[in-house]
Amino acid sequence: MAFAETNSRLDQERRAKFCGVASIRVNALCFAGPRWTTEMAPDRRILEPFKRKFREEKGFRADEHRHHAKAIISPELLDSCLRNANIEAQRLREETEPYVELELPPNTQLQCLQQGEKALAACEAFDGAQTRWIVDLFLEDLSDDLRRLFLEEHDFREAPSDGEFYRKIREYQGVHGQKNQYFERLWLGQLSALSKNRRNLFEQLSRNKAFLEAFDDLLIVPALFSGFRLTVIHQMMSLRCEEPIIAYLRCIGQTWRTICGDDKNKMEKIDADTIRALQGMAPGACQSDHSSLLDKLRSGHILGGFTEQARGEMWSQICTVSRHTLIPSLHTFFEDLKYLKCAVESLRRLLHLGSRDTIEGCLESMLTDGSSGQQQCIIQYSESEYKLLPGPVATRFALGCRQLWLAAFRIYQDLPAAPQKAHIRAKPRKKGDEVTLFRLADLASRLGFTSEPRRNILQQSPSRQVARTALLAVMKPGRYMYKNLEGIVDQITGVFESAELVPLAEASSSTQTSDRNEGPVRWGLPHKMDHERDRESLFLPNLHVELMSAFPLMTSIFVRRSVYFAFFGHTLTDLIKTQQAERSGLVEEWERKQEELKNLEAAIKIQQAELFKLDKERQSEQARLNNLKASIQTQKAELCELNEESQSKQVELDSLQQKIKVQEASYVHGQGNSRPVEIRQHEPQHPRKRKKISNALGQSDVSSDQGNNHHPTTEESSPRRTC
Repeated sequence: MAFAETNSRLDQERRAKFCGVASIRVNALCFAGPRWTTEMAPDRRILEPFKRKFREEKGFRADEHRHHAKAIISPELLDSCLRNANIEAQRLREETEPYVELELPPNTQLQCLQQGEKALAACEAFDGAQTRWIVDLFLEDLSDDLRRLFLEEHDFREAPSDGEFYRKIREYQGVHGQKNQYFERLWLGQLSALSKNRRNLFEQLSRNKAFLEAFDDLLIVPALFSGFRLTVIHQMMSLRCEEPIIAYLRCIGQTWRTICGDDKNKMEKIDADTIRALQGMAPGACQSDHSSLLDKLRSGHILGGFTEQARGEMWSQICTVSRHTLIPSLHTFFEDLKYLKCAVESLRRLLHLGSRDTIEGCLESMLTDGSSGQQQCIIQYSESEYKLLPGPVATRFALGCRQLWLAAFRIYQDLPAAPQKAHIRAKPRKKGDEVTLFRLADLASRLGFTSEPRRNILQQSPSRQVARTALLAVMKPGRYMYKNLEGIVDQITGVFESAELVPLAEASSSTQTSDRNEGPVRWGLPHKMDHERDRESLFLPNLHVELMSAFPLMTSIFVRRSVYFAFFGHTLTDLIKTQQAERSGLVEEWERKQEELKNLEAAIKIQQAELFKLDKERQSEQARLNNLKASIQTQKAELCELNEESQSKQVELDSLQQKIKVQEASYVHGQGNSRPVEIRQHEPQHPRKRKKISNALGQSDVSSDQGNNHHPTTEESSPRRTC
């Protein structure tokens, strides 16, 4: 349907469904966006200026037409309110002041079709229960197009942000929404009216399919676009490095999808305040960030629209994704482009970019194939330390690109952008450090990249130029002559090269103070002092070291590490996978080897677990054996005690037997005619038997004593056999 026809139809419907104007309490109005729309809740940052304005003016003008709210009402509710107010429906349509005051039944709210920032600000600034607002009432059976038109009108509202323009235009172009040419033209018209430059930048972005798709993938989290900037699009595209930029945008999407658990409802429900609170933070790695954000989570300042259980699940994911890097957003992306731009300006001194070339593509064309010798990957550990590792061309290219970017990040302060115009004005300008440029070209040569600008730089060694200039300055040419000038230059250059590298931290300690209390910049360009300290660590092996534990305060090197990972990926296979797959099957083979290595590591872990279990069992058996040995020793000790006791009892028994012999001998001697008493030697008796014997002997002694007082009978006087 043509734009004019649709516009006429909506205008007719607007007049037909209009019920009139009334004054209604603000607490009876619902300004939250309906479920069927992507409109979000009013931004708190918009409310605060209005609140300050109303408090300063000690009032507000709710009757101004530009302040009116639009709401829908059912015919039954409207009739009930009119009867209670004792007025006719025609009175509402007159639109004359003072407006009719309508009272709604308790717990009843009217759905507003525009975000009422001013009404909510007035409600919060003054007595919310008594604050009234002027509302244009419409019947609730509006068409979807008219409802949407009311929701998206900006004639009497603050101008939409760049992110809102992008979201709505792409939605009505059919991306994450229903295609609607009428509303697409409305939004494009508003964008053109607001800024012709912004309209042109949007068109420029629309022509770049790769960038457009990367931004479209983020539309699933609408609140991310609170940090979107159309005004930076031209600078972004002029950098000519699509690969790192798209990698950063994908990193944003992956991070927030992980936080939301790939739940579409959660991604749509996240608010802009939560995005702003989490961006550039790392609660999974930094203890101070963890404490700060946890307090905001408990108070409802972040993830306020979710249940307690959902907040707990999302908080766990927030800590997980931030164990090694900061949480990215579109705001951090556009700020970090400034950092990337500085590195681009340094790298361009080595390249000859065509009109359609990208930096990555140009570097690929510069890479030598290494067919003349063994293919080697060079890893730079410091400014003067290198190591060689065997590797295919794809790996060599990926590692070489990353190390050139890291070198550019280290030296960008010493290599500002070269003049681009032929007739540039004579303004003061810092000149690039020739030694730094020479070292960058030398690193590119070591990594296998060759180009005409690089060769020209290497042919003009700063060390040789300084040596030659010094020799000719001391001894004037014409009067003095060196027999071997180039040989002497080589000797002096050798002396230069014998100098040992001083760590940057020590070199800068004499000129830089470290008493800065504020933390590091979380996005964009770093502080100069932080850059001087951190660039000594900006080498590939240092950045890929696994972090073992959390740290108390945020560090600047962690920020640099996060930016590097956002642009170039967390693993060294990312660039190989995305840029070099078409070269050969080497990438797949490498990934297969990596998978085998992971499986081997998993098997080793399982074996280690089994060994640990066996060691535990061995320790348990050893403990049981020790207990048995201790028990045996105890029983042996008890047995020894029993033997000693038995021997003692035997001695006592022998003594008793001797005593019996003496007594019986005395008894026999007293009778004279008695036979000798035979005493038989027996084995040691059981203690109980020995006790019975002792008792018997005791009775015998008593009988002997009694025998002294009476004459024994014949039976008693006869000899006895002792057992």
